[in-house]
Amino acid sequence: MRKIEDVLDFRGDISPFLTHLTRGTENKQAKEILEDIISSRQLLQSGNKTSSACYGCIDIHWDDTKKKSLFSSISFTETPLNEIHCLLEIENRQIELEPYGLVFIKKNLMKKNISPVLYLNNYGENIDNLIHALGDIVTQNDYPEELHKIFPLISSMGNMLTPRNGPSRAGTFDFSWEREWRRPYCYGSFEIDFENDIFIGLCPHDEITHFEEYAQRILGHQILFIDPQRNAKWYAKKLIERRRKFGLTVSVV
Repeated sequence: MRKIEDVLDFRGDISPFLTHLTRGTENKQAKEILEDIISSRQLLQSGNKTSSACYGCIDIHWDDTKKKSLFSSISFTETPLNEIHCLLEIENRQIELEPYGLVFIKKNLMKKNISPVLYLNNYGENIDNLIHALGDIVTQNDYPEELHKIFPLISSMGNMLTPRNGPSRAGTFDFSWEREWRRPYCYGSFEIDFENDIFIGLCPHDEITHFEEYAQRILGHQILFIDPQRNAKWYAKKLIERRRKFGLTVSVV
């Protein structure tokens, strides 16, 4: 009989990493945001609604803290390293990710309150009533605070959800292929252990020297970068070096 650990070492579809990609805002470019992440050594909670559970609630009378605690999170993807480019330049995305970010060791983040998203299937049976029932729970003043740990993890795939007391929406919505993981808002911003948690950084190829020098100057130790828009094997030497540093036996691409 085989040990599951030995089998997983050769499962090319299971990534040993979680990746956080950045995007530009009205005030800052994605490049600047990645610099801020490195200099602050943390990922901040944005407060944006990322949970599909929000469609089951009428939250106009709630304070911002309650809304954020139930529906907001920091997002990561379990997409294999060589497939990160598939997350970029996607039509009809509400959030346009860019080729800047950090690749984390997944087993370390699993110990830091980061979990896979709970994808609810709305292709078959309509789940609007399920989402609304979840909303009923948190409209009560005495709802369990523990729900802040699970509500931000909820997402849907399939037919568009109907908001509570809102009109039906046509079309489908499915980003389950992103294999998203989230850190719920209640756990706060994420303090990054660059020495032990970061496998490699991501940026366009012509900015690699800038980011490697910037990280060395700010952090006092080396972080290597690669371009996620190129085949990862282009950076085989770097990947082998990082794989040895972390003693990884799994395939990294």
